Amino acid sequence: MARFFSQHPNPWGWNPTQYGGLPTQFTYLPGLTYPAAGAMRLFPSAATEHVYRIVASTLACLGPAALFLFAFYFTRSRGWAAATALAYTFFSPCYGLIHTISRDRGYVYLPWRLQVLVKYGEGPHNAGLTLLPLALMASWAAAVGTRYWRILAAAVLLAAITLTNWVAALALAFCGLTAWPASG
Repeated sequence: MARFFSQHPNPWGWNPTQYGGLPTQFTYLPGLTYPAAGAMRLFPSAATEHVYRIVASTLACLGPAALFLFAFYFTRSRGWAAATALAYTFFSPCYGLIHTISRDRGYVYLPWRLQVLVKYGEGPHNAGLTLLPLALMASWAAAVGTRYWRILAAAVLLAAITLTNWVAALALAFCGLTAWPASG
């Protein structure tokens, strides 16, 4: 899809590659494919699959940094923020909680988010999880602040998650529901 978007950047065009053809704006969640397509246009000599993998991997690697910023924003402690980011980097509680996921990892211990990136190609899922802490920070800042730019930043990040991956959007909804009783 990113290759198609790179060659045909019109978002209101026609995409003949999916379901026998459909309008481009109805193509499955473009939150990662459009940035990858933009990178492909910036580096036309690079192989398209490598550019897509670099964009997806970069967003996956920025996940601990986003979580560090999230923890630091709410705790104001670099130590707790670093511990949170390191725990997110190296550990996955899914392996201990869900036996099927533990069997799926094989012999090499990789954090689950990297396992799904490498094994299943879930770049959009990792991109959505990277944006999730940033969107929660922006939403909190918009809720307690009075500036318009905070509301705009929260809206852009909420939309970016929704346009990137539906599972990350569901996680965002659950996070919003858990914060709702505390604010009411």
